[in-house]
Amino acid sequence: MPGYPLKTKQLPPLVWPPAVVIELPKVAQSAPAARGSMLTLRGVSKSFGIGRARSMVLNDLNLEVAPGEFLAIVGYSGSGKSTLINLMAGLLTADAGEVLKAGVPITGPGPDRGVVFQSYSLMPWLSVTDNVALAVDADRHRMGRFLMNAML
Repeated sequence: MPGYPLKTKQLPPLVWPPAVVIELPKVAQSAPAARGSMLTLRGVSKSFGIGRARSMVLNDLNLEVAPGEFLAIVGYSGSGKSTLINLMAGLLTADAGEVLKAGVPITGPGPDRGVVFQSYSLMPWLSVTDNVALAVDADRHRMGRFLMNAML
């Protein structure tokens, strides 16, 4: 983007090949919001499987994201991008280390965070908001049918 100097930072390899993070300039924040990290990962490791079939996906990952900072997670299939997002969302727990939001441990999903899953079920002609609303509306209809059947 013209006018925006970009910095790239090489991360420790999650798996081969390593991911690269592109940092954009920070957005100006008010003084209270600018204090501390919005998201912190300290020594985070995550693996799947057991024994000889165990596969280390994230190993001793450290990351600090300041309020207003934009972060892009880029990497090949299987490099740990979805695992990292699921840890931040509270959908997975780390095998080691800690994941913090504004200094508070993330121990599970919460209303303060959200993930829109990339899937072929998304309607490409709809906005992100409309895709989420479509899913919520469909769930409401399923619940309504469930309640109607329960009353019969």
